[in-house]
Amino acid sequence: MRAWILTGLALAVAGCGGLEKRTLATDAKRPVDGAVALIEVPDMEIIVKSYEGSLEEAGERLAEMLEDLRTRGLEPSNYRGALVEGADEEEFDPEHARSVLFVGLPGRKSEARAPYETRRLPGGAAAVMTHVGPYDDIWDRRDLLLSWLRSKGYGVVGPLREVYLRGFGREEDRIVELQWPVRKR
Repeated sequence: MRAWILTGLALAVAGCGGLEKRTLATDAKRPVDGAVALIEVPDMEIIVKSYEGSLEEAGERLAEMLEDLRTRGLEPSNYRGALVEGADEEEFDPEHARSVLFVGLPGRKSEARAPYETRRLPGGAAAVMTHVGPYDDIWDRRDLLLSWLRSKGYGVVGPLREVYLRGFGREEDRIVELQWPVRKR
C-alpha cells in the first residue's frame, strides 16, 4: 500500500521497494487517513513564531500569522504547521503545549522581522500519518504513529510536525499530516 503525502514539495513515499521520490501537488490525491508512510523531507527555509497553549487553537494563530506575513509582502508555501515539543512524552498535554508555528518560504531566503525568526528546518527521514476530521481525534493518531515507530525499531529525532494541509475552518474538512523525524535504532 502506498500513502500519498500532499505538501506540494518533492518528497519520497514509502513503497515496497523503499523510499521513492515523488513530486506531489497539494490537490493531486486525497490522503489515506490513518496510513503510515516513511518519507524523505527536504531541508527548508521557514519563518517561525513561538507559541504556548492549546494545540487546537494553534491553527487560529497560524492563520493570523499567514495573514500578517502576506501584509508584509511574503507569500508562504503550502508547507505550514506547528513543531510540537515533547509530543512523544507520556505526560504530554496538548492543552498546555510548547510549540513553534512555522511557514515555509519556497525557494528563497528571507530575513524575518519581529515577532518572527527565520530558521532552517532540517530534512531527513520522517514517519507520517494523515488525520482527516476533527482535531479532538488527532491524539489517537499520534499514539498510533508512536506505536508504529516503536514496533518497527525507529526512534524520534526531532519534534512532531503538524502540517496543516487543509482546514482552518470546518472540522470535517480539516486535513493534518503528522510528520515525525525518525532514525532506525
